Amino acid sequence: MKQNTNLNIHNILKNSPLLLCIVIAALPVLLLERPLFALENAVSITAAVPVKRISLLESVRETIKNHPNIHLDEHFVKASEGQLQIESGKFDVTLRSQVAHGRQSSPLSSSQKEALGTSKTTEQTTEYSLGLNKELRSGIELSPNIKMTNTNDLVTGAETTNFGTVEFSIKIPLLRERGKTANAADEISANYVYESSKYNLRHTISNSILNVVEAYWETAAAIRNFNIAEGTEKRAQTMYESAKVLVEAGEQPASELNQLSANMAGKTANRISRTQSLFEARQKLGLAMGLTFDKITASPLTSDLMPAAGSVTAGGVLNDQALIDISLSERSDLAALKKREQAAKVLARGAKSNLKPQFDLNIDLGYSGLNEGNDFDQYFSAFNENEAGLNAKAMFSYEWPIKNDFRKGTFRLQNALRDQAVIRTNDLTRNIVSRVSVAISNVRNSLAELQKAHESVLYYKTAVDKEKMKLKLGMGTVIDLIDVDDRLTSALLNEVFANLKYANAIIRLRFETGTIISSNMDDVSVSIGSLIEPPDPRLAP
Repeated sequence: MKQNTNLNIHNILKNSPLLLCIVIAALPVLLLERPLFALENAVSITAAVPVKRISLLESVRETIKNHPNIHLDEHFVKASEGQLQIESGKFDVTLRSQVAHGRQSSPLSSSQKEALGTSKTTEQTTEYSLGLNKELRSGIELSPNIKMTNTNDLVTGAETTNFGTVEFSIKIPLLRERGKTANAADEISANYVYESSKYNLRHTISNSILNVVEAYWETAAAIRNFNIAEGTEKRAQTMYESAKVLVEAGEQPASELNQLSANMAGKTANRISRTQSLFEARQKLGLAMGLTFDKITASPLTSDLMPAAGSVTAGGVLNDQALIDISLSERSDLAALKKREQAAKVLARGAKSNLKPQFDLNIDLGYSGLNEGNDFDQYFSAFNENEAGLNAKAMFSYEWPIKNDFRKGTFRLQNALRDQAVIRTNDLTRNIVSRVSVAISNVRNSLAELQKAHESVLYYKTAVDKEKMKLKLGMGTVIDLIDVDDRLTSALLNEVFANLKYANAIIRLRFETGTIISSNMDDVSVSIGSLIEPPDPRLAP
């Protein structure tokens, strides 16, 4: 059927010179009836490409809400907080209580037997005690304690003896474990680690935002590239179909169809390649947002446009030193390492202090009281009756490990860990300075590149308009128009690529300077300005 149709068209054109002239005159219009380029951020609605859209800020919010790396660091913060609670719990007040009841029978001597008229004595004893223990962070231990002993002679039936004792013990370390640095080093270190974990969480959030913004712009660029490829493919097809009519009418040589066929096939191949690139970009965006596997294949398309060359001028006036200073104060990963360094230094100082022998002073103070009787209230009145005076006891205890390998090994370990922490902090500092300098240069150069790429597009647009005019006047050829159109397409693709580089350079500079999220530790907020504009050193981050 198609061959018959083409034959009929060929016969009509051959037998109708007037109609043939009309077709030739209308050929430039047929070739140029479609726009030569499409910069709008739109994709043809097909089964393979969903129409659901998402803004840049929405993608960032979804990332903060869903990304597994952020959730992992949130749990690490909770784990660090739990470790801090464990170390702090060593200094909690401990309540001790004890109740004991027993009976003891003892044989008597001959004289006791004659005096008491029995061969043994049996005592029933009930003991109650209540005490507290509190270890101070300075190493001093306080232990108040009260004890009441109730003794009843079951053989002789003598009065029940109630014996009350009040004791207050103090342990004062004089060498090892003396002072907060030595005794509370683990708790202080755990607190630094906890603070470090919070900074690490903020850095993970910033890094996740960086990744999702880069993926977002990559998807936006893929959409524009797809639109450009689709437009060039349609124009190539129109050119081919129009030229085919002339060839079949015998007005043009059939050899020109080969060039147009090759041109159309190349444009179709490029459109297929751009379709795959768009699919991959959407997958990358879904992964960066932390979407579940069942939602990644249907990742939304972007709705925001990449920052254009004319919308931002700060790239040329960035203050290098000011931005470096900001980065050294705002980078969360650097702050986290500094906290780790402080934690390591605390443990190293504590380990050094605890190389000393154990030498403690123990002081016991208290008094005892006595009361006799079986009434319940008399059990406790022994604490304030018949006191014998103040009891006092002082004791020095000394412990000296001969080789002390455990303490020495701990000291060497903590020293090495401290040095490692210092090296890591210094290394990250110099890397941050270098990366900020590179990021600033990248913003400037990518902005200049984008401006020149945009100028190239404007010049090629003018060139295409001139070729259209030449074709209308019969001074040009379709092949010339195709060539210039291809150059315009390349210029458009270069502009998209330069725009992508500039957009990524901005968010990279934001990341390197630590200014993506707010500096408030209790708040993680992101503004659109912090995603599409370079940081302003004159303003607080």
